[in-house]
Amino acid sequence: MHMEPEIVTGAKVALGYATAVGAVGYGPERTALMARKARELIWGGNPLWGFRMLAWSMHYVQDLAQPFHSTQIPALAMVPWYAFLSGFGELVRETTRTISNYHWAYEAYTLKRLGEENSAELACLRDPDRSASVRDDAYVADMRKDPLTLARRVARASVQLAPRVGEAEYGLFGSTLRLSGVDLAHGKDTTDYADYSVRPDRVRERDALKQVTCEALGNAAWASRALLLWALQPAN
Repeated sequence: MHMEPEIVTGAKVALGYATAVGAVGYGPERTALMARKARELIWGGNPLWGFRMLAWSMHYVQDLAQPFHSTQIPALAMVPWYAFLSGFGELVRETTRTISNYHWAYEAYTLKRLGEENSAELACLRDPDRSASVRDDAYVADMRKDPLTLARRVARASVQLAPRVGEAEYGLFGSTLRLSGVDLAHGKDTTDYADYSVRPDRVRERDALKQVTCEALGNAAWASRALLLWALQPAN
């Protein structure tokens, strides 16, 4: 998780702090650092290592575009509050498990959707000029701007998208991923993503998740392309 969340105290959980009021961590700075080094290497006669560094920079900015990577708890409904009856430590452990479940399920479900025929999500990924909320033609036109500006823009957008992702995903999967014994990070997953992709009683929730996911995918693709264009321009 490249946003590297800070430790969440009991007081912050109680105040809803963990639902994210802003991005934390060094993801934007690492994106910029790698991009600057990539440009230096590409124009310094070492394109092989330059493009390797650029690939890392693009990896970081794509991670920033994933709302689960910028926000600790996208929806408070995902928290197993019943665990607090066994103490705060148990609440933290169980919340870690359930949020991981929704995180993994979101990525598995999105992967399933991307592989479908006539995938709306794939169309958004391929045409970020239409789907990205971070699109900034002025940024692309002015290559003197530092990539840190772009990375922070993506991180802010991701934080803003997180509550929508959380609400839509919880609407789709419900409380099933909070159940005891469900642990996707350790292979304990019986979720039928193909079924959730077509269930007639989840049309509204599925559509809501599709819309916000399209925006997140568009942001990842648009920002990656902007970094590439930036690195291929010689530094002034």
